[in-house]
Amino acid sequence: MGANYIIIDSVGHGRTRLSLRQRTDLGPPFHLVAWREQRPGGSNRRFYFEKGGVWRLDAGVALSLMVQAAAQDLLSARYDDPFLLWGGGKPDFLVSQELSPSRRAQVWDEITLSAGEADWGANPFFVVGTEPAGIWRKVMLVSTQRDLVTFRSCTTDPSRAYRKDMGKGLPWILDNTMMDCSVQIMRVPALAGSGQVA
Repeated sequence: MGANYIIIDSVGHGRTRLSLRQRTDLGPPFHLVAWREQRPGGSNRRFYFEKGGVWRLDAGVALSLMVQAAAQDLLSARYDDPFLLWGGGKPDFLVSQELSPSRRAQVWDEITLSAGEADWGANPFFVVGTEPAGIWRKVMLVSTQRDLVTFRSCTTDPSRAYRKDMGKGLPWILDNTMMDCSVQIMRVPALAGSGQVA
């Protein structure tokens, strides 16, 4: 059975949209935000990693959409996920510029693929939000030049139907669907991105 969503509102640029949704098929309904991209024929991109590589977009467009979403109150704290699926709690965050070189390198290995990545440059910026149970990470990667960005989900749950091995022999795998995440997790990249994306 697939996920059931009610779309509350969205902002868009071209074929890319950032939407606020309510998920209704996993017990008590909760809110989340989702990145989606429409194909030229009108259908939505289904998989995060496809033949052309990972999904990514212009960083300026992403920042503009996050700013618009915040201005339209789509990232309001009243939509925060209480994470009842995990027994409650709050997400933890890692910001690349706040990590030691060794910890930064470790996290980078855990959130990137061994092959098929975009060119993120020598000093990319990233924010990782880890959900309370510790098995899901929501990731924003910004290229060194601050011109390219992606949003992805990583998990240690091997039962995911749509998954892609990172190719590094680590517990973390790529969830190969377009990213959904809690509102409070998206707020942190929105704030961090405003100072990092030109």
